[in-house]
Amino acid sequence: MTNSIADSDRELLARAAELQRPLRRAAAVAHANGLGLVIFGALTLCVSALDPDVPGLLLGAVVLWAGLAERRAALRLLAAERRAPRDLARNELVLLAAIAVYAVARLTVLRPSAEEWQSTLEAVMTTEEAAELWDSAVDAGFGMVLVVALAYQGSLARYFWRRQADLERFLNAVPEWAREVLRGL
Repeated sequence: MTNSIADSDRELLARAAELQRPLRRAAAVAHANGLGLVIFGALTLCVSALDPDVPGLLLGAVVLWAGLAERRAALRLLAAERRAPRDLARNELVLLAAIAVYAVARLTVLRPSAEEWQSTLEAVMTTEEAAELWDSAVDAGFGMVLVVALAYQGSLARYFWRRQADLERFLNAVPEWAREVLRGL
């Protein structure tokens, strides 16, 4: 008794694996990015708890939540769930919004004070120069956070959103039995 696969089934499985490749790649990106977010969120929570910094705690919680959600959605993408690419994109946009709100708040109403650095800076410059330097550093720092978040989270959201077409192609071209075989691998 030979367990052979018909040539047509073999070709179908090869095509299925080819169509699944961009989904596996996107799931790997989401899984790795999610792990980074979990780590960064946990570290943000720890550092913010030491101060205590309520906005930092809130941001850390959102980053941690986004990382966990991204890792779950990566698994759902591998299982070819239709909503997974949209959920991944939405997750990045929620994270982008949280970072943007945090950065804008720090640039405006929750602007950090230079009091801790004032005495050190006054040893080499005037109080006015130290205040200007601090303001410039805060503007540059949180401005950069905003720009990087827009570029990174925005690009990831777009990348995940575009996987919807790949997923639809995969679901339309690959029968359920072939998807089961791929899941088993």
